Amino acid sequence: MANYSDNQVVFFSENKKAIYDLWQKISDYINNSKTNSICGFLESLGYSEYESRNMSDLRNSFVGCDDEVTDDESVSFFYIKTETAWTGNIEVFYRVIEDKYNNEIELYALIEESGFNIFINTDEEGVYFYPKYKIDAFINDEQIEEYFESFNQVLDFIKKKFPKVKLSSKDTIARLKKKITKVYKVNDEEDFYLDIHRFSSMYPF
Repeated sequence: MANYSDNQVVFFSENKKAIYDLWQKISDYINNSKTNSICGFLESLGYSEYESRNMSDLRNSFVGCDDEVTDDESVSFFYIKTETAWTGNIEVFYRVIEDKYNNEIELYALIEESGFNIFINTDEEGVYFYPKYKIDAFINDEQIEEYFESFNQVLDFIKKKFPKVKLSSKDTIARLKKKITKVYKVNDEEDFYLDIHRFSSMYPF
């Protein structure tokens, strides 16, 4: 059984007509499709069944799409959410943009697949997606899921949330996990987990 990746993708361009056209095609497909499969969407754009299966996976699907396009001065944009097997599969959208829109649309993606520790944010400037780090934990019967723009924010959060831990500004992620676990994990039978993830900006095409 595949591990599934939760993905957010933002499409943006100064070509308002192209952005509205892509949004309309995705929105109409989601609203009228029984499966929301990305392969089905590709076929609705005119790709053959063979091409769609080579570009994506039948398990990959749309989860959501913005209700409308946002116009911000000269740039128009909208977000979608997808669920895909193993990897983010955003290369399929690069292909659509190249084939159908002459590369006049750009995209960034935020990809999370915890099974293989895949955390990617291709928006290096943080214009559309800000996370650079994520804490995912269950400690003292509390579920914690927090995103951060910087490592200093991670340290500040840990200082407030886990005051018993003695921190250093030179602590690494591995050292932080070890310190928190040592102080707050009571025993092996306790429901306890702690992950601190760093988002990479490189997508493995």
